Amino acid sequence: MIALRNLFTALAVMVSFFGSVPASATVVEYISPTQSWSSNCINGGSGNFVYEGCIGNTGTVATTVATVAGLNTHISFDVFDCCGGGYEYVQWNSNTLSFVTDGHWDFDVIALGNDVLSFLGRNDPSFTNMMNISVTQDVPEPGSLALVALALAGLSLRSRRKA
Repeated sequence: MIALRNLFTALAVMVSFFGSVPASATVVEYISPTQSWSSNCINGGSGNFVYEGCIGNTGTVATTVATVAGLNTHISFDVFDCCGGGYEYVQWNSNTLSFVTDGHWDFDVIALGNDVLSFLGRNDPSFTNMMNISVTQDVPEPGSLALVALALAGLSLRSRRKA
């Protein structure tokens, strides 16, 4: 019974300690100025700007993003349909996130690692521009992870000494 009480006390101390320490993370941007995009139609661009202008069938412009698996990932971009008459979808790993129109768009997804960001659309007779494309993750810093590991090791050692 005393060991159980000590365990709960240690857990309460750890929760209160980590609850008061701000999470430490580095925001990693995955779309570089030289990012390459593949396409199957009249598409192009590089870095954080691409355009899709397929006429007569659906065009796709896509890039592979080397993310860290399991982490929340934020996708942000602006859409500008220069002449109207087209449509555009955004996909993450072949899963359609949304139909997008002119304006600013934000999505939060979970990364699988080496994820594919795609824009699919048909633009008779215009082009749709996707600008300011950003894919970011809050990657925990090693110091924060080490602190958690140290606390867990201390709890383990404490319980062994009591036993």
